[in-house]
Amino acid sequence: MKELIYRNLYLIRKNALITFALYIGFITLSSVITLSAKFGNISKYGSEEIISGANDAAIMMAVLAGIVLCTTSDCINDIIKKDYQGGWHKYIVSSGVKKEQYVAVNYIMSILLMIVSFVFGIIGVLLARTLSGKSDLVIIENAGGNHDLLLLIVGSLVFYMYISYITLVSYLTKCTDSLETQLLKVAPAFLISVIPIVNMILSEVNAYGSEIYNTISKISKHLWMMAGGALVFFILLTFVCYLISVNTVKKEGRVL
Repeated sequence: MKELIYRNLYLIRKNALITFALYIGFITLSSVITLSAKFGNISKYGSEEIISGANDAAIMMAVLAGIVLCTTSDCINDIIKKDYQGGWHKYIVSSGVKKEQYVAVNYIMSILLMIVSFVFGIIGVLLARTLSGKSDLVIIENAGGNHDLLLLIVGSLVFYMYISYITLVSYLTKCTDSLETQLLKVAPAFLISVIPIVNMILSEVNAYGSEIYNTISKISKHLWMMAGGALVFFILLTFVCYLISVNTVKKEGRVL
């Protein structure tokens, strides 16, 4: 299995370096903003409210930098596609490598990349905090602390849930470029984007929508619980996607 992991790391090295360069760009921009708010033109000509807003923007930029690193994991699906197009998966399956290992490598890679993005994301946020002199980015009042780190963690987990789902779709559809495959890939993003719109419409139409909004607001105040729930759901989703993917590859093996 180590050889397959090394192979995947070698294949994604260029995209990983490009993504890391984007991360450095976001962190650099965040640092420039905080330094300007502390010593530069923002500090000289801006009001206290503008300076505070600039520091908040810098911390948010650092959060986005960590989430940008997550996009490296999308390369995993490119590897799966190339395996199918080149027949590499047939070679691996017939070479004695267990199908469970062949599939597991791609999910393990996703988890490893997630850990790396967490580490560098947290470093970026802590750097922005240090330079700005702020201890936290408060998103919801009376909801505990470390909102910036929680936003980084939850945002990254949501993205990696999507990556696990896309990996499953890649195995189920054999990475074909059909309309059905594309619809399956965009379906979760579409549903997530529709939810707040539907809730807004309901809140305008009747009290039921307002009740939903109030419930969501109450839940959102327990940010650490949300992060824990997102982590548990990610683990369960990834495990289920892995099992289905293994079953799919095993069925392919019977007709290869």
